[in-house]
Amino acid sequence: MFLQDQGLTTQIRQVLASVQQATTDLGHAPNRADALISDFQSRHLSKKADETIGVVMDAASKINESAKEIGQTMAQAVGPDKDGVVGGVNINQS
Repeated sequence: MFLQDQGLTTQIRQVLASVQQATTDLGHAPNRADALISDFQSRHLSKKADETIGVVMDAASKINESAKEIGQTMAQAVGPDKDGVVGGVNINQS
């Protein structure tokens, strides 16, 4: 009964065509994923990513150590001297 409306019939056909296209696209997705994984594996990208992460982590560790050393140096520089005077006061007086 409602299919006598030409506009509604056209919309239903368009929806069905879209569903068919989506189904076709979904059918190709596993093949595309397999090809992408094969490409990554052939280029050894996971190994390179692991190596890069290792280098970054090593650099971050070195930066962290440097920051600690800088903090310690600054604490000593502005801390009290042998007479108990805080370093910042000495700087202001010079």
